[in-house]
Amino acid sequence: MVAHSNILMRITQLGMIISLRDREDRQGALVLTFTMRALILCCLVALADLSLDPKKTYEYKYVGQVNFGRGLPNLAESGVRLTCKVKIFGASAHAFMLQVSDLAFEEFNGFPGKNAFNGAPKLAALISAQLARPFAFEFAGGHVGDIQAPTGTSDTVVNILGLHGLCQSNYAVEEAADTEMIITQVVDLNNCRERAELFSGMATAVPDPVATEKGDSIVSTVKYVYTLKPSAAGAVISKAHALELQHFSPFNVKGGSFKMQATKELLLLGVTDTATVLPLGPMLPKGNIVYKFVNNPANLPIMMQNLDNPIPKVVELVKHLAQANIYQVDSATTEDVMKAYQLLRVVPFEGLEAWFLNLVVEVNDARILRFLELRFKAGDLSPIEAWQTLLLAFNHLQATPELVETAKEFLTIPFSKSDQFVWHTVMLAYGSLVYKHCSYYTPCPVTAVQPLLDMAVDSLKRVNEEDMLLALKALGNAGHPASIKTIMRFLPGVAANPSAAVQALRLIATRDPHSRELPAELRMLALVVVFQTKPPMALVTLLSAHLLEEKDLHVASFAYSYMKSLSRSSTPDNHYLSTTCNVAVKILAPKFGRLSFRYSKAISMDWFSDDFLMGTSMEFLMLQSQSNIFPTEIMMKGKYFFIGRILQLLEFGIRPEGIKQLFGANIPGFRGDLSFNDLQAVLKVFQGWEKVPNDKPLVSFFARASGQEWLFADLKKEVVQSVIKDSPVWGIIDSLKRGFSFHVTKPFLIFETRYFQATTLGLPIEISKYYETIALETDGFVGYTKDFWLFHGISTELFQCGTELKSKSSITLPWKFSAKVNIRERKFELDFPLAKSQSNSSPSNVYAVSRNIEAPALAKMTPMMPVAMDANNEIVRSGAAIVKERATAPKVCAESVVYGLGMCVESELQRAYYREEYPLYYFMGYTHFALKIVPVQPIKPVERIHVELNAGPSRHPISARELLQTLRRLSKEAMKNLGSVSASSSMENVQQNPRDIVTEY
Repeated sequence: MVAHSNILMRITQLGMIISLRDREDRQGALVLTFTMRALILCCLVALADLSLDPKKTYEYKYVGQVNFGRGLPNLAESGVRLTCKVKIFGASAHAFMLQVSDLAFEEFNGFPGKNAFNGAPKLAALISAQLARPFAFEFAGGHVGDIQAPTGTSDTVVNILGLHGLCQSNYAVEEAADTEMIITQVVDLNNCRERAELFSGMATAVPDPVATEKGDSIVSTVKYVYTLKPSAAGAVISKAHALELQHFSPFNVKGGSFKMQATKELLLLGVTDTATVLPLGPMLPKGNIVYKFVNNPANLPIMMQNLDNPIPKVVELVKHLAQANIYQVDSATTEDVMKAYQLLRVVPFEGLEAWFLNLVVEVNDARILRFLELRFKAGDLSPIEAWQTLLLAFNHLQATPELVETAKEFLTIPFSKSDQFVWHTVMLAYGSLVYKHCSYYTPCPVTAVQPLLDMAVDSLKRVNEEDMLLALKALGNAGHPASIKTIMRFLPGVAANPSAAVQALRLIATRDPHSRELPAELRMLALVVVFQTKPPMALVTLLSAHLLEEKDLHVASFAYSYMKSLSRSSTPDNHYLSTTCNVAVKILAPKFGRLSFRYSKAISMDWFSDDFLMGTSMEFLMLQSQSNIFPTEIMMKGKYFFIGRILQLLEFGIRPEGIKQLFGANIPGFRGDLSFNDLQAVLKVFQGWEKVPNDKPLVSFFARASGQEWLFADLKKEVVQSVIKDSPVWGIIDSLKRGFSFHVTKPFLIFETRYFQATTLGLPIEISKYYETIALETDGFVGYTKDFWLFHGISTELFQCGTELKSKSSITLPWKFSAKVNIRERKFELDFPLAKSQSNSSPSNVYAVSRNIEAPALAKMTPMMPVAMDANNEIVRSGAAIVKERATAPKVCAESVVYGLGMCVESELQRAYYREEYPLYYFMGYTHFALKIVPVQPIKPVERIHVELNAGPSRHPISARELLQTLRRLSKEAMKNLGSVSASSSMENVQQNPRDIVTEY
């Protein structure tokens, strides 16, 4: 009992170090992880004594292992195992050394029970070479201080130990025997004040905390078990074991998940007297014990290649890509574009000048800014090249404080203002960069947005409306709270467009302008901004009370329709707002429930699935006024909800100011039946477009993506007049007569999102998504290939292991045709040549992957589900849950013997799942879908397909209703003919009936 009391006392002291040491933080434990940092701490935890004897040498045996897979029978997994011996000895009273020896590294890729770990001696030798010399660290009073590593040691090797962060821990004590005690520590990684994690590429995807209440996509736990035995010198932990489990799903983990299991075991081999300590060589400081993430954009988790001497390799890749994609998209080579991106990210700055602008934009660090800055100062880019390159480069740039400061230079380069669209792109792109910077750095410094504030104030002093509008839109992209006062100065009372000032608050959304003296349009826009803040019930109730006294029916109709749409919302971000709006609608319905569509309307539609943790929403806003029949403004935007985040998709808006003034309150001769007479009435009004004042644009429009405005323009009268005066139409017509061809191939990295989290082994677990596309347009052919990767695993510059979903979609379409247009007779003729064979396919599969830098060409990708022997088999096994394995391959073809065309649809599906794992099993396994167009033998020889459209005047102009009735009648006849042919299975009948046939294999 005395020994156990001493053990409990020391465990209490140990808990003060590893769990309660930061009592002032009022949080739980500092979680132990195995990196070179945490290896030090882990070994110290194995000592119940809270002090190290500088005259002693402590030796341990370490085994760490991590596996990725499903944790289910007959499904492939990948993993690594690292074993070594560790010695800690003193150099002085408070300075100690850590020496690693006998290191072995093994990889696993295959099926548990059928395959085994295989050694990777070359990689083990590479890591051992960096660990040949000892590390140094400070240790006093149970605290680990600064760590120093030998020169030439990579950050990944140093990071072989680290901390999850400050997280909640719970302890349990169990007496296993009279001389032994077991301490269990459980860490909740989802309840942390500070976590060792890093996000990248998700700045514009706003977190949705309400969605996490419905489920989560990542759940992690860590458990440590310490076995203590008493000794003459005090209680000693003879064995320490750690287990970490992480469940990840692209959807809700409740419906099945990918699993990561990491274990480590530390065994105290003995304590001996320290021999002579050898002098240390050159050392570099590596910080404290906390895990440090390695910033290496060239480390892509979906591939691994030797990055030494990158320029010749890029040259060879580009030549190969150019040759393979001259006349069609070669889907087998599209992944080489990602390899080129990876190589360019390690090319020195001097080597970037020789490469295509489409490729260098993915160099997302200071080199691309320096490269573009030199090109802008030299002025050797065309306006199209300049705005396109800068837009993509800023969008993919790392938003660090240093790079934001460097990006300010583009606001002062004369070339930036040489073209209107280039200058707009510079301003809007810089505002977006500030927004991303503020998403990762809190609080966000005012210095980042100060140049935009200065430009806004300066334009206000000069009363320059174009500069005011541009500054407001840039501030709207930045969304910095410090810009509120500046934006408010642009509300009614100045010459600038006040609606732009209201929309500039869309990402800040902290104020509610209630003034009834504002124009109706501004009040409706302000209402949208207010509801983006998810107002509480008290504010919505107050708004409803004001609306009951509203005299402008456009404002009332807009507010009522908006709240009515929100009351039916099912998305998590509107969970509480929908209930609030439901109450408000009941208050307003008796007065405003019957207003027609000639008043302003706001319509919102959405969908959300708790199983998928995914959904979409769409809003359509139409702002009208009492004095015009034409809308004042029309806006449409969409959102995408996924794994606890909200991403704003495309958003479009149009303001037909000049056209609105042209039409007035009514259109002479417009009856509203959508006939040809109505079209003529509208065209007659358009003929007077020259009456619009010069200072008002005919149409203004904008486009946004991910909430960031990237394009806006005003179509003024002088622009239209200049186009008519110097019209290129006749030149285009001459080119069409002669015939022309062109060839364009463009690669795009649509998005690159990454999430990193330190594990108990100190190896950074990563969840990443990559989406890349290559588009090709050439004479007679248009096509594109889209590649999508989803990775869950360990990714370092030394090795990779994990689970990878790989999908590829390839679409090819022939577009060669000839056209004849008779404008006077309104007659159009199109001739298409007989189609050649075309194949559009979309395969995908899930793999267990293993790669290491010493043998990148020998990477292993094992399909998670084994290939079925029979293409139509179905196996049902009994057990804890029913598991089904099936593979189906239906094939359906339709042939047109009239036009000489055939179309076949092929699909193949292989799945293995537990019944309760919905919806993850939809994507687990091999999937292949193909649509093929093939020539067939026609009844009569077919040279071309001729389409003729006659839109000339007729004796009785057809109305829209008559047109729909005619189309409905033709559709019924076509379906009747198709059904009569498909019912016949005789080839003799097919030869006698020259109609289309449908067959199924």
